[in-house]
Amino acid sequence: MIKFLLLIFLAFTAVFVCAQNLVITGKVFDSNDARAGKLYYAAKGKKFSSKRFISYSADKKYTFKMAIAQIKKDSIESIYFVTDTNSNPLLPHACAHVIHVGKIVRSSYFKGKNSIVINSDLFPYFHCDEGIYYGADEDGKAQYTGSYALTVNDTVHKIYLSAAMYIYRADLSIMTSQYMLGERGDWGINTASNELVFSIDKQYNEEFGTVLKKNIEYTFTIVPLGDPFVFEGKVGTLKKLD
Repeated sequence: MIKFLLLIFLAFTAVFVCAQNLVITGKVFDSNDARAGKLYYAAKGKKFSSKRFISYSADKKYTFKMAIAQIKKDSIESIYFVTDTNSNPLLPHACAHVIHVGKIVRSSYFKGKNSIVINSDLFPYFHCDEGIYYGADEDGKAQYTGSYALTVNDTVHKIYLSAAMYIYRADLSIMTSQYMLGERGDWGINTASNELVFSIDKQYNEEFGTVLKKNIEYTFTIVPLGDPFVFEGKVGTLKKLD
């Protein structure tokens, strides 16, 4: 009887310990046209190995799991995800997606939780994309670049419109249910219709390194007979700050 109870206790303990994991799930967005594939991963400062990888399915879904005890014991701060084991993710503009697992497990948002489940898509080419430079300054639209305040009900979000590559970036005043605090995309102005358009393709948490693919578009119209840098849209009022 004692042996039986001991076995139950050990089994329960094993399940409890195994449950103490950091689990990251989402989709992989890379240049691989195949239906499925692999991403290799390693902690910061460690070498990549062809034997250490995560697989993503035909619908690009993946799951990454690591014991929280291991993250703490080995003082693992960041995990790098790459497509090539010869990659050096520490080089400037290296092709890698970095998740800051140390900051996630220490975050007050997850205090008291035995396991942590968080969503993040992976973009192994996000920081090394190359393209032809173009910008609002060359197109005669530099006056629309700068900082804006977007007022939605009683909440104000800070928005930045860059001249380079028409990049849109926003700081969200309220964290989303998926722990996202920022948005990224591009912007455009239609002077004929007096419309300013934001096309958002990512939400992110810079501290965690987590990113979610999005497809959101906001359209704002210049307020008639008003300030040329005050816009009204369905989501709220947009006003230029500088």
